Amino acid sequence: MGTRRIPLGLISVQLKSLFVTVICLMMGRA
Repeated sequence: MGTRRIPLGLISVQLKSLFVTVICLMMGRA
């Protein structure tokens, strides 16, 4: 609803990197 638009590509890339980091942490602890 704001005038500022955030590129979806950037968000998807950040989510992907975060997801990969979480997976790596879980695998390392398992």
